[in-house]
Amino acid sequence: MTLSNFKHTVFDLLKKNSQVLAFVRIPNAANTNYYFFLKSMKDVESLLNNSNPSDSITIFKSIDILDSGIITEAFIKTILTTTSNYSFDPELVVTTHYNHELQKEDAEHEYAESTNQLKEVLTKLMGIYITLIKEPDFLDDENTFHIYVPDKNGISKPGHSY
Repeated sequence: MTLSNFKHTVFDLLKKNSQVLAFVRIPNAANTNYYFFLKSMKDVESLLNNSNPSDSITIFKSIDILDSGIITEAFIKTILTTTSNYSFDPELVVTTHYNHELQKEDAEHEYAESTNQLKEVLTKLMGIYITLIKEPDFLDDENTFHIYVPDKNGISKPGHSY
């Protein structure tokens, strides 16, 4: 996918949705990755401008949002009651929404693989606005599109190529 096609596709998604989930993987950085939401075209441009060549950016066409809001005791109680009603799948707590003023390194996300771990994560993030989602499959070609950020010559290639 070309950079122009990537931008156009993200912008089209943002016209239909108030936000899109991005997953950025940093090459040669000990499995460093970030999940966050993009809410505007300015966020997308900023992410691309602040990324390094060969960073891998995945955009999800759709996601399963379990809940979102500012974490309070009542919020935690509701979430824990809901998650105990079904078989617990690994989930992801997205704690920041990317904006053009943030760097991707400012994005926080936490994994929770059990109800106890989810309670611990939510308690630690008390007062913060979060979005709780099931961990999406970033290799699902039907629900994602990707780009390796191009270098100054416009060439996109995987991280191990640099």
